[in-house]
Amino acid sequence: MLDKFSSKDSKRDSTLVVKSNGLYVLHMSRSDTIFRVSEIPLLLQGYDPTSYHVNLEEKWCDCGYFQALKSPCQHAIAACSNSRRDYKNLVDLVYIIHSVCKVYEMEFPTIGSETKWHGNQIWPTILPDPQICRNKSVRPTSTRIHNAMDMP
Repeated sequence: MLDKFSSKDSKRDSTLVVKSNGLYVLHMSRSDTIFRVSEIPLLLQGYDPTSYHVNLEEKWCDCGYFQALKSPCQHAIAACSNSRRDYKNLVDLVYIIHSVCKVYEMEFPTIGSETKWHGNQIWPTILPDPQICRNKSVRPTSTRIHNAMDMP
C-alpha cells in the first residue's frame, strides 16, 4: 500500500505539530467542531498573544492557511489533538499520494505525424511594425539619472 503523504508533507506536518504544542485550546461547541485556539503568552516576548477561531467541520481557521493550503494549520492541529481527532483526515485529497498516482494511470495519446498537425488551417502572417522597431545600428540612449557622483 502506498504511503498516505509524501515526505515533504510529513516534514511540514511535523513542524506544525511541534508549533501546535504551545497553543491553548478552548471548546466553543458541544459537537467538538468549533474551537478558540490561543497562543500561550511567554515572558519578555514583546507581543500580545493572538487567538484564532477554528471550525474543523468546515475546514476553516482565522489565520487563513487552512483555507488557502487545504491542509490543517497549527491551530487546527491543536484543536484536533484536543478533541482526540486525527488531523490527517482533514488534509485535502490533492495532497494524498494515491490521488497523485491516479493522474498517471491512464495512457497518454501518441502524437500523430507532423503533416497532420496543421491540416488545412491557414495561419496569418504577422509582421513587425517598422515604426516601432528599434534601430539596431545605433547605440541605445541611456536613461540613467545622473547624480553628484557623476560630476567632475
